[in-house]
Amino acid sequence: MKYKKKIMILGASILQVPAIIKAKEMGLEVIVLDKYASAPGAEIADIFLNISTLDVARVTAAAKEYQIDCIMTLASDLPIRSIAAVSAELKIPGIEKEAAIRVTNKRLMRENLLINDVPIPNFCKISNYLEYEKALEKIKGKVIVKPVDSSGSRGVYLIEDKKNMDIVKFAYDYSSRFSTNNEILVEEYMEGPEVSVESISYKGKTTIIAITDKITTGAPRFVEMGHTQPSKLEENLIKEIRKITISALSSLGIENGPSHTEIIVTEEGPKIVEVGARLGGDNITSHLVPLSTGIDMVKNTIEIALGNEPDLVHTLKKDHL
Repeated sequence: MKYKKKIMILGASILQVPAIIKAKEMGLEVIVLDKYASAPGAEIADIFLNISTLDVARVTAAAKEYQIDCIMTLASDLPIRSIAAVSAELKIPGIEKEAAIRVTNKRLMRENLLINDVPIPNFCKISNYLEYEKALEKIKGKVIVKPVDSSGSRGVYLIEDKKNMDIVKFAYDYSSRFSTNNEILVEEYMEGPEVSVESISYKGKTTIIAITDKITTGAPRFVEMGHTQPSKLEENLIKEIRKITISALSSLGIENGPSHTEIIVTEEGPKIVEVGARLGGDNITSHLVPLSTGIDMVKNTIEIALGNEPDLVHTLKKDHL
């Protein structure tokens, strides 16, 4: 009897469902983990385990017990650390531990990019309220307050009037609530068009798949509302965004797998907002990218996790790339 390869997918939310479906279409046995037993992906998995994707020890133990062949997540940041641990323990393809830590901690990410001359906003790391007050004085104009290790715009807040102490205190408390260690960032507010860059790296070479224009709610929480491809930005900006993205991924150590890079085009040029070592959520990579480029990023991510070369040829010409 032919051995059926096993994939472990971290997360069973609606955003992970396309990966579960795709893996089953590829003939893999799909083992899904999530702390919520009622998550939509639980009922379509071949095996569902009610385990938090952030519990590195239990995730690793489950991976060893089921003798998985590969592991991935679709649109979640923090499970990346669990993927790194499992990959190292089972000696299967995956992100390196150091890179996983850098891309899941915004302070470490900022510090790494700064050292390597990748354009980022001016920022201060904050561990207590006194440091917070000093940072508000140091960084001129409007500022963004955000937790170092959250995702999906949770805990992000814009302070437009630093003299409004109610807002200043609220922003600190709100952002700290979403940080696992109470560490937050205060950084300059960047104004300009916002895009995300969807890319895939394989053996150290990065291919930019698509650049997405983003629509958000704007101040003060900046929740994403919609996305369009191809980007309407001018070609010279597209080239600069591509260059900055590749430099950022190289700097952070993302050599194999997908990435989702958020960038704001300021008057000084494009600057990195965040880099995620995973596929973009909100149906960007699962639905929008295939319609725009013909490239199946979910399938390619699974192929890389299996140790196979991805197919990154554009079959639809609806993007700059």
